[in-house]
Amino acid sequence: MNKLMIIVTAIFFVGTSANAQNSLNGAWLATELIVTGGDKAGVYTDLESIIIFSEEHFSMFTNIGERPDFSNNEARVTDQQKIDSYQSFNANSGVYNVSRGTLIRQLVFAENPRDIGSTVESEYQRNGDTLIITTKDPHSVINRITYVRAD
Repeated sequence: MNKLMIIVTAIFFVGTSANAQNSLNGAWLATELIVTGGDKAGVYTDLESIIIFSEEHFSMFTNIGERPDFSNNEARVTDQQKIDSYQSFNANSGVYNVSRGTLIRQLVFAENPRDIGSTVESEYQRNGDTLIITTKDPHSVINRITYVRAD
């Protein structure tokens, strides 16, 4: 009887982990960012951010500032315009897994080369078409992003 119970329990936990991973699949649009701590603390609702999950991979893109306005009539983009444009977004993608409410993302590609290879560990909650991802940075600043299903 004990062997049967161990097997059933093992199957349950393996299935639960796979279901948790699959529950994130799809595209999610950010609707709110709450920053606690640091010099940018506050509630932000004018967001342009998407995160997309597949079975094992994720991709995220966020506009983080005013994007420079380029005229279609300009023959060349200046170096300063390129820098300003580059600094107006954050993007990364890679592989992820979940375990007991923790989302672990391994960055394979990133807008900032220093982020490549880094790991981002966050808490997450999924409730229907709402996904909340909470991340604490090394300076104890907490970012809580609320997403809604986009697809």
